[in-house]
Amino acid sequence: HNLTMSVIKVAASIGDLSQSYTYSKHLEAVKKITKNPNVNIGSKESLEEEPEYQLILESNRILQDIDEEIVATKYYVAEIYQKKFPELDSLIPNKIDYIRTVKRIGNEMDLTLVKLNDILSNSLVMIVSVSSSTTPGKPLSELDLGECIR
Repeated sequence: HNLTMSVIKVAASIGDLSQSYTYSKHLEAVKKITKNPNVNIGSKESLEEEPEYQLILESNRILQDIDEEIVATKYYVAEIYQKKFPELDSLIPNKIDYIRTVKRIGNEMDLTLVKLNDILSNSLVMIVSVSSSTTPGKPLSELDLGECIR
């Protein structure tokens, strides 16, 4: 039950960052400063007073938030997709590649019909293909599949 609740909490938070006001305002500030760089850098008493420095600090915080969102998304997708292909999670260590692969495979049971070599290395495609042929997994319901690839 605790696992189910944590999956629900993760699902509710996925995508929050890209739609947040703070994130949007930050992107606007980055675009503005890259179009009009400050030629007076170093005119302030300390580096911390420079607007660019504050922007860098905020960018680092947002990058950390993005990484956390990727981890949460991968965890959420893996929890659902394990019903179809439980081994896939351990075969693809890169979180973004895992999510892309799940989206590409969808409910297809014959991976020879799915092009993965633009996402994964040829050797990893072979490993995934062989593993999928022996997986005990079953196709996902439309609801579960929709949650994985939204």
